[in-house]
Amino acid sequence: IREMTPAATEPNVSFKRGTGFR
Repeated sequence: IREMTPAATEPNVSFKRGTGFR
């Protein structure tokens, strides 16, 4: 739940962590 889930729900967190899209 920290690969694509956070990216779809919170793009900000995914970008900061770099795990959402990358």
